[in-house]
Amino acid sequence: MHRCWTIPELTRLITEQLDPRRRKTDRPALAALARTCRALLDPSLDVLWRHQDTFARLVWLLPEDAIRFVMPDAEWKHCFMLINTRPLLPIDWSRFNFYAPRVKSVGAINWLPLNSASDSPYHHTLEVAQSSVLTLSESIYEAFKEHLPCPILPHLQELQWVVPGILFDNFHYVQLFLTPVMKRLYLAIEWPEDQEEYGDFLIEIIGVLPRCCPYLQELHLFNGNPFVSEALGEIVSQLVNLRSIAFWYMGDQLENLLDKLRELPHLRSLHLRGSEDLVVPAGIGKAFTLHRLTLDCMKYGAIMDLLSFMQPGPLKYLKVEFYDIPRSDEVRDFLVSIRDSLADTLEHVDFSTHDDSIENSIDPDRPITLETLHPLLDMPKLHTLKTFTGNTWDLDDFAIKKTVDAWPLLRVLDFETGIWRLPKVMTTLDSVMYIAQNCQHLESFSLSFNAYDIPALDPVIHLPGNYTTYEIRRPRRPEGLTTVYNECGLNSHTGVKEVNIGESKYQNRAALTLFLLKCFPNLEAIEGRLPAEAMGVVVENDEDEGMDDMAEEDGDGEDMDEGVEQEGPVMVQYEPDGGNTVQHNQVQREWESHETVPWSDYLKDFKGRIIQDFQFAYIG
Repeated sequence: MHRCWTIPELTRLITEQLDPRRRKTDRPALAALARTCRALLDPSLDVLWRHQDTFARLVWLLPEDAIRFVMPDAEWKHCFMLINTRPLLPIDWSRFNFYAPRVKSVGAINWLPLNSASDSPYHHTLEVAQSSVLTLSESIYEAFKEHLPCPILPHLQELQWVVPGILFDNFHYVQLFLTPVMKRLYLAIEWPEDQEEYGDFLIEIIGVLPRCCPYLQELHLFNGNPFVSEALGEIVSQLVNLRSIAFWYMGDQLENLLDKLRELPHLRSLHLRGSEDLVVPAGIGKAFTLHRLTLDCMKYGAIMDLLSFMQPGPLKYLKVEFYDIPRSDEVRDFLVSIRDSLADTLEHVDFSTHDDSIENSIDPDRPITLETLHPLLDMPKLHTLKTFTGNTWDLDDFAIKKTVDAWPLLRVLDFETGIWRLPKVMTTLDSVMYIAQNCQHLESFSLSFNAYDIPALDPVIHLPGNYTTYEIRRPRRPEGLTTVYNECGLNSHTGVKEVNIGESKYQNRAALTLFLLKCFPNLEAIEGRLPAEAMGVVVENDEDEGMDDMAEEDGDGEDMDEGVEQEGPVMVQYEPDGGNTVQHNQVQREWESHETVPWSDYLKDFKGRIIQDFQFAYIG
C-alpha cells in the first residue's frame, strides 16, 4: 500500500466527495470503498453513517430475532413501529456500538418551516417519508436506557425529533439523544387531539436544553402552546450560542421574549409564528441585529407593529405570511415600510397569505399593479422575489420590464406562481424574451402571459453549450405582413432551469414549449395548469385567432384532443455548405398533448421526441 493512504486527511477528503444524502448511488459506492482496504474503512463508514433519516437503520443492527415491525393503528398507515421481542444481552449491542459513534445527524436533510394544525399533515410535507422517531416503540427506548450509556449517540450534532400524536407519550425519550455537542434541534408532536396534554412534555425538554446542549446554535419548536411559550422565555437567555430560532408563540409576554432574544450575541435568524389574536408590542423598541426574519400567520396590523418594534437589520432575508388577504393599499404600505428601513441590505423578499384565507374573496377592482410594487424598485440588491397573496394581479409588459431593470442580480422571480386571477392577461411573450435577454443571473421565474401569438425565433449564431442568438419574427398578421425586429436579437439564457406559467393563455402547446426551450435551452421543468383548462376556450370558438396554425382536425369534427395531437409541421432551417438558407418540411410528429398530461410529463416527452438541433425548428 502506498504511503499516501496512511495520511488520514487525504483519505477523508476522498471519501467526503461522496454524499449519500444527495445521491442514492453514493451509498453502495461508500460501502464498496470501505471494503477496499483498512485505510479507507473508517473514513468511508464515517461518511456512510454520518446522516440517518430515521433511527430504524440503527435498530436493525440488533439481532433479527429480537425486533419486529408492527402497525400501531390502522389510521396511521405511514407509521410502523419497531418493538423488541426478547430480552437483549450485552453482546447483542456490539454492532450497534460500532456504528453509533459515527452518526452525527438524524432526521430530514433540510428542515421545513413551522406548520399549523390547518395545514396538510406534517409527515406528508416533510422531506423524508418517515420522521426521526416514527418507527420506535417504548420498549426500544427502555432497552436503550438499560443497556447503553446516555447519550445514546455521543457525537450527534443535528436531531429532528417528530413524534406522531398517537405516540406522544414517547416524546420525553428525546433526552436520551441530547448531547453536549448538539448544534441543531427540531422538536415537534404531530397534532394530538388535546394540545394541553403535550405541554408538560415540551416544557420538561425545554428546561434541560441549557444544561444538556450548551452549544446549541439552532432551535425549532413546532407546536404552539401558551405554557411552552412561557417556558421558552425562561431559558432562552441561557442559550448564548444560539444563532437561529423558530417557534410558535401563543403567550402574552412576547415583548419580554423579544427583549431576551435581542440580547443574544450570535442570533442572526428569527422565525416567529403567531396566530389570529396574537398581541404584539407597540411603539419602537431597540434595534434587532438579524440577517433573516420570518413572520408567519399574523394579521396585517401585527406584522407592521412588529417590524416597527423590532427594527430588524441589517436584514437580507424577509418572509411574511399574512393571516388574511391584504388589500392592495396594505401591500403597498408594507413595501414602503421595508423600503424605508431595509432598501440597502434586503436581498430576498417573500410575502404571501395563509392557505386557509387564500380562497377568500378579494375586491377585483383594486388589483396589485406596478404602482403597488413600486417601492421594491428601490432595492437594487434584491435577487429573490416571491409572492402569493391571493390578490388579483394586473401587470403588463412595461411593468415586467421596469421590475427586471431594477434588479440586476435577480435569480428568482415568482409572481403568484403565475395565477393572477384576471380574465384577460396583459403580459405577453415579449416579457419572457426580455427576461431571457436581461436577467443574466436568473434561475427560475413564475409569470402569467398571453401566448396566443408566438414569435418565431430564427437562429443567427449557434455556439456550443446551447448558446444561440435568434432573430425575432412576429406571426403573420391578417394583412399578410411579417414584422422582424432587426435592431436587436435574442440571446438564449442557459441558466434558467424552472418556469411556472400558471394560468397563461395559449392555443398551441407544442409551439409554446419549443419557444420556451429556445429561450431557455437548459429548461428542466415547466409548471402550470393543465392544457384542458388553458385550451378550453379554443374548443368553444373555432374562429379564434391562431386556429389556422393548428393541425387539421378530422372532417367529422372530432374532440379537442384530436386537434392538439398534431400542432403543425416542424420546419427546419439550415445552410448547407454555407449557401443560402433553405427550408425542409419534416414529417409532423404526433405530440401527445392530452388534456390530462401535466406539464412536467409533457416537457419530458417533448424533449425526448424533438430533433437534436431544435434551435433551427419551429412549429406553426
